[in-house]
Amino acid sequence: MSNVEPGSIDDSVRLLIEGKEIKIVESYECKVSVLQQPAAFSLKTGWGGTIAGLRKQVNPGDSFQLLVGDVPVQAGRVDAVNVPDGNISQVEIKGRDWTQVLFKSSILNEVSFSQRTFRDVTEKVLEIVGLGEHSLIGFNDANRQMMTHKETKVVAKENPASDQISRQDAGLTEAGDVQTITTESLRAKVGETWWQWLQRQYKLAGIYLWCTADGSFVISSPDPNQVPSYNIQRRRNQTRVETNIEGCQFTNDAAGRYALYVVNGRYGAGAGGRGRYSADFADIEMADWGFTEPYVIYDNDVKSQRQAEYRARRECAEHRRAGWNLHYTMAGHIVPTGRQIGDFKNWGPDLLCRVNDEEIGITGDYYIDAVTFSRNEEKTTTRIELMRADDMQWLAEDLSELTKKQRKVVLQNASVLGKR
Repeated sequence: MSNVEPGSIDDSVRLLIEGKEIKIVESYECKVSVLQQPAAFSLKTGWGGTIAGLRKQVNPGDSFQLLVGDVPVQAGRVDAVNVPDGNISQVEIKGRDWTQVLFKSSILNEVSFSQRTFRDVTEKVLEIVGLGEHSLIGFNDANRQMMTHKETKVVAKENPASDQISRQDAGLTEAGDVQTITTESLRAKVGETWWQWLQRQYKLAGIYLWCTADGSFVISSPDPNQVPSYNIQRRRNQTRVETNIEGCQFTNDAAGRYALYVVNGRYGAGAGGRGRYSADFADIEMADWGFTEPYVIYDNDVKSQRQAEYRARRECAEHRRAGWNLHYTMAGHIVPTGRQIGDFKNWGPDLLCRVNDEEIGITGDYYIDAVTFSRNEEKTTTRIELMRADDMQWLAEDLSELTKKQRKVVLQNASVLGKR
């Protein structure tokens, strides 16, 4: 990959407040992500006039949009306008994308939902918190295309039959859009925020809600089945001028992972008594390393056997992703498309990157969860947070794929499962 010199093309972050650009940006940090919400930014700008003059242009609550060059990367609401200690010629502006409204909005009164799909329920919640004018879509194709300047293609799944069955039972169509909610009723009660309540519903179906660069909302599952849009290469003994990699961090930490994930739930009441839903799911990699510890969850939101199975799979995937990650710091915010000289694309999340790194011995296609654009007095960089594409699949290994010996060791060590 050829080196892209920051500043050689307009690859800096621009800030628009209520549609008007704020000039003289000195430094910034802007993070966009799918799994880590809300996306946020912090920006410092030099200011030649008085602070009172700036306050006429920027105040908390104003809408903002961030762009890299002319490409939008984040939209939301300003949180703070600060003056750093001892420096009245500099102003710091902070903001978060529109999911911040869901984070800040507490449930004031109990609400029962007659809507029967995740899309309808989410649209109703957005309306309640004042975000009803924002579009809600079930796929992220337009946002990916905006980042890469080309259509992103989906590749065939390895196990489409089992994936389709699980997603339909969980309340999703094969295409990732929302379908029927597999629960008798939904009720939001006072005592949590709307974001917390929505996450409790989504966790049983492996779906997420995030905000796109233009301020729309996406309700979907992250898609690891794409053709890679980026390429990172590093050879042994490569010189600095031969690569645009500024730094690299690799983590493979098993401390927060377990060999077996068990989810229990209850159903029924009254004279008929209560029954139990229970499902288990194994992390094959942990078992192969010799780990046997179980992770047991009781989830009152689980209302079916399929939801218990899906929750166990998701819990395993969450822990795997937290324990294994690969981060690169790249020069600039743009990379060549490879199609023609002078044609560039922006880094963006929810896309795949092909990695061939001889220094740390990693090769393969990896999912980009988060991208952080940064600039200081010395340089302009982009931090890319990668995770294994396999860990984005809610249908990975299950306990039946363990060898008899592995299963016996795991279950013997899990005393809580002794009667299963």
